[in-house]
Amino acid sequence: MRKLILILVILLLTTNAFSQNVISGFVKDETNAFVPFATLKFRLKGSTDIKVGKIVDDTGRFVVAVKDAGNYVVDFSATGYKDTTIGFAVTSAAINLELYVRKDEKNLKEFVVTANSNRPMIQRKIDRVIMNVSNNPLAGGKSSLELMNLAPGVFVNSDGAISINGNNGTRVMVNGKLLQLNGGDLSNYLSNLRAEDIESVEVVAHPPAQYDAQGTGGMINIVLKKNRKAGLSGTVNAGYTQGVYAGTNEGISLNYNSGKLTLFGNYSYNYLKSYENTTTTRNNNEALITTNIQRINRDKGNIVRFGGTYDINKKQYLGIEYNGSFRDHEHSYNSITDIVYPHEDQNQSLTGTSPVTRKTSYHNVSINYHLNTDTKGSEFEALADYTHNTLTSVSSNNSIFYDYYQKYTGDTAFGTTTPSTAKIFTADLRYKNVLSKVSSLSFGTRMSITSIDNSAENYVVVNEQKVPNLPLDFNYKYNEDIYAGYINFNTTFLKTEVQIGLRGEYTKLTGVLTQLDNNQRNPNDYFNLFPSVFLKRNLNKEAADYLTFSYNRRLERPSFSDLNPYQYYVDYYTLAKGNPYLTPSYSNSFELGYTLKNKYTASLFLDVQDKMIGEYFYSYPDSLVSVDMRENFGTRYNYGISFSIPVTIAKWWSMQNNITLRHVKQTGQGYVIEGSPVELQSIQEFKLPKSFAITVNGFYRSKIMFGNFVITDVGQIDAGVQKKLFHNKLLVRAAANDVFKLMKMRSVAYYTGGAIHFVSDRQWQTFNLSFVYNFSVGKVFKTRKLESSSKEVKSRL
Repeated sequence: MRKLILILVILLLTTNAFSQNVISGFVKDETNAFVPFATLKFRLKGSTDIKVGKIVDDTGRFVVAVKDAGNYVVDFSATGYKDTTIGFAVTSAAINLELYVRKDEKNLKEFVVTANSNRPMIQRKIDRVIMNVSNNPLAGGKSSLELMNLAPGVFVNSDGAISINGNNGTRVMVNGKLLQLNGGDLSNYLSNLRAEDIESVEVVAHPPAQYDAQGTGGMINIVLKKNRKAGLSGTVNAGYTQGVYAGTNEGISLNYNSGKLTLFGNYSYNYLKSYENTTTTRNNNEALITTNIQRINRDKGNIVRFGGTYDINKKQYLGIEYNGSFRDHEHSYNSITDIVYPHEDQNQSLTGTSPVTRKTSYHNVSINYHLNTDTKGSEFEALADYTHNTLTSVSSNNSIFYDYYQKYTGDTAFGTTTPSTAKIFTADLRYKNVLSKVSSLSFGTRMSITSIDNSAENYVVVNEQKVPNLPLDFNYKYNEDIYAGYINFNTTFLKTEVQIGLRGEYTKLTGVLTQLDNNQRNPNDYFNLFPSVFLKRNLNKEAADYLTFSYNRRLERPSFSDLNPYQYYVDYYTLAKGNPYLTPSYSNSFELGYTLKNKYTASLFLDVQDKMIGEYFYSYPDSLVSVDMRENFGTRYNYGISFSIPVTIAKWWSMQNNITLRHVKQTGQGYVIEGSPVELQSIQEFKLPKSFAITVNGFYRSKIMFGNFVITDVGQIDAGVQKKLFHNKLLVRAAANDVFKLMKMRSVAYYTGGAIHFVSDRQWQTFNLSFVYNFSVGKVFKTRKLESSSKEVKSRL
């Protein structure tokens, strides 16, 4: 029955699509190269009234619809090209144009740096919000993880967990392919990826059907910088960060094009030393336990990316790409714990150190074949990925105990080594059939095969000798196969853009936990359907005022690291552990939006999530130990309204303001967390003479809820300035983060029978200085966008 309804809807929408006069085509220069991201304005000949405007996509293609036939002109503009007006006639329902334009040699010399200088910091499209980074002074010295806090609706907590509009489970893509990383591995990778290599950050709160269903918190796509020069071109960057401790980052990017062959390579290195001070307070067994933890972090990271594309002919090309990330991390917890009882002579204290080292090695190889099957834009893609990820973590705990009189009473020492290996293969087949100038039908299949092998070796120190602690040792093997298919239909009729899709996913998994001679199997098979709907209704002929609606269903699979049944001690009384018995979570999301004058936006939203996966921090009822792990919760309701209000005060001063009012209700294990958070953000941009630019960003969030945590009152103000030198080839940036040192995170973890209070201070206040130099020799050429088949699994390691 569902299939019949879907077919009838597609036929109905396709029939209505032909009532428009559709203009499509490409924009090319005098060398026959495609011109991306140009602005086109269509109007009747002799009139100044713009019928429709369009920004050309990254392949130079455009599609627009006009109501009336007649003689038209199109006004063309793009950085590095001469403004051009071209006339043509609309005499039928479908018109195909090839618009040829000429380069502006005067401005072309500065093309590399100025190409994006006129883009606003925040742009909104039907299914995503885009934050442009390349000309943002605040980006200097930041990692990609830190950049995300600048994007509207995005929050990164102190552990690196990312959420969009208050929804956890956000997945991260780089150039359209999802990283096979999650948890600490994802944070490490994003900390390695620097702002100097990033063009923009795209926030996709409600992904359509062609994206994997994994990710109840939506997706973030990081778009890396691309050079469009033939011959040799590239970028060199260096940065210095100073907080309480210092850090550096360096990188180089090279691109080479010769005829049909394009090669590229990137390398970056960063080193950062930072600190964290956390105080926890909890009551347990009539005791008040206060722990202060001081943590010093040292991180060294390398990222390597290289590959190329080969144009087999005008219709097809082949691409290959390698991505590698290598990180050495070490930190040491130095803790002091005071335990206070009603009778003070029972009081005791302890001091402890817990050093941890982690080595991560991430390798990914992608192959992409692309074929244009007709002149209307239909295309076929075959994608394949292989990922190999290893992580070795070594931790130990050393504690010394004292009584009420500060007399030594004993000590303990123990440790754990946890190696982990993941192998993931994914493959996609996709086909997009352009039915008409405004209608297309896409469908595809996907397969992923995952094998995870985790183990742990434990020891205790007895008489200064390490003795194996065999009852705690384990081996955990996890195998997961996912088979998926999707269909997606796009059309435009009656001034309404429509996109409907349906995705089906079958999952087969088995987890085997071995401890001593005991084997526990955890098999599970399930199939789910994930529909999605996107509508955009234009309210005037300029398409400047419009309504939008979206609905989709998604799931959140447990990350592979969360399924690993590891355990290590942050301090003697705080245990972190994995949970191999987590089950998937499901969400349904609705959003209704209104946009006025292509600027002001208001949105009503509702998200309902069942069996939410979240951080669960609790204390054992019969001991002084607290546990930090992931659990499945009950149902979470998140609804509210958000506003986007850009304001231009003067030609040199503009601002982007975002306001969100929400209500969140979340059920847990015997408790309910409920509240009405307020989120405010304002980004001020000042464009000054002599190529100076200043940006100030401020945000405030009254309350943040995730898992059984409630974070109260966080806010921060950042300021940055940039200057272009040497004919705009050198970009110098200086930025100060948390200028007034407002950021201090206070949170409470609620559980049945009690609560744990946290106060955390980190190296948020820093000064950053960075330099970016662009160089090129050659002419403009068209780069290929390399796709990847890796989707949800890349985000779960």
